[in-house]
Amino acid sequence: MESPDRGGSHCRSPLVLPTRPVMPRYFLKTYGCQMNMAESQRLRCLLASAGWEEAAVPGEADVVVVNTCSVRQHAEDRAMGFLRSCVRKRGRTPFLCLYGCMAGVHGASLFDQFPFLSGVCAPAQWARLPRLLDEMASGRKVLALGDSDNRFSPLPCANGSVSVSVPITSGCSNRCAYCIVPAARGPLRSRPMREILSEIEHLSANGAKEAVLLGQNVNEYGGGGRAFVSLLEAVHEIPGILRIRFLTSHPKDMPPELLHAWRRLPKLVRHLHLPLQSASDRVLAHMRRGYTRQQYLDIVREFRALVPDGMLTSDLITGFPGETEGDFEETRQMVADGMFDDLFVFAYSPRPGTAAAQLPDDVPPEEKRRRHRELLCLQDSISLRKNRATVGSRRIVLVQRTAVTMPGHLKAHGLDGRTVLVRGDAQLIGKLVAVRITGAGRHYLEGEPQTHSLCGSVTPQ
Repeated sequence: MESPDRGGSHCRSPLVLPTRPVMPRYFLKTYGCQMNMAESQRLRCLLASAGWEEAAVPGEADVVVVNTCSVRQHAEDRAMGFLRSCVRKRGRTPFLCLYGCMAGVHGASLFDQFPFLSGVCAPAQWARLPRLLDEMASGRKVLALGDSDNRFSPLPCANGSVSVSVPITSGCSNRCAYCIVPAARGPLRSRPMREILSEIEHLSANGAKEAVLLGQNVNEYGGGGRAFVSLLEAVHEIPGILRIRFLTSHPKDMPPELLHAWRRLPKLVRHLHLPLQSASDRVLAHMRRGYTRQQYLDIVREFRALVPDGMLTSDLITGFPGETEGDFEETRQMVADGMFDDLFVFAYSPRPGTAAAQLPDDVPPEEKRRRHRELLCLQDSISLRKNRATVGSRRIVLVQRTAVTMPGHLKAHGLDGRTVLVRGDAQLIGKLVAVRITGAGRHYLEGEPQTHSLCGSVTPQ
């Protein structure tokens, strides 16, 4: 609700712009995961429908909105650093809105910590954002917190993207000791299947070829069990969709039906992102992850048996409270064994209100960073070796867009989820193309087209 003690005599002066354009303008900056990226795209659609125009740079905007992440302290620091830079750079009164997980976690206290803020809006209050921005632009401070029965925002604007992200759940009901997501976004809620399918049908009709289904734990969609597999089967039948991906799965909720879905659904990208966090049973228990090292290995073994050409990626945390050198060595050895095709590694940082925040943060910062570097360097060499082993192979890739970092190339993804930079022009975008892999780096493969596009085919790589 709107904060009653942040208006009146405490309001900023209204924005006075004699040359202001007909439409008010906003600038949107996003930090965090793919869920935040997808949410920001939906906010753009919502604001456009309410008469707001997106500015190219913060200095051209009437209101700057920052969609924030609270998973780690570093993410919060980056967001606030950006907002401070807007205060320093703008030549007129700034109206700055903090949106997203930081709002859900810290609430009204953000106004005390950062007096330059004009608005604070929690993720579940997305529908109020256009009115809140109007109030901010008129000089009022606004606060919108709490949960909502309407967590899922409307259909995003069809912008011609080949790959589209579609949230299927919101929030999380797990209580991992280190994780702030339940506090930031509330308990898990599933989006109705019909609504999800209608959105993907709409996007497919406007050029989308790949649907990426998003959730903090997609395995718990619809109450868990087979519900998520049923959703995958329904998306698989949508005309025009050539590839399906999903993020993220939780090892404790991995149904056998999902592992077997890769054998039955040829459009399903052969990539499993399965966060491990630690290979030490002792640390996993303290993290409240709900599975053991062996249970995780059993899932991986079955995935490799059913999907031998699939890609496995994971998340790891270094320096969790109480992590000994022996605990770390268990994790390091699992990585060294070549378990993963790629990794995301994070140094632990305490998050307010979590169970782990009550534990002594007893691993020194420099030791957290050392372990972090060691895992990353180890995985760098493994990923490069695995990528180089694909040189000379042929595969079918879905071309998505122009490659920003390599002129004359297009960014594509193989059926295993690997990024492939393909030599070619824009006429290949949105098509399935047969390529021969000619080179490999740490994060990508390079490919040359071998035949005409195969649009409409779902031939395996």
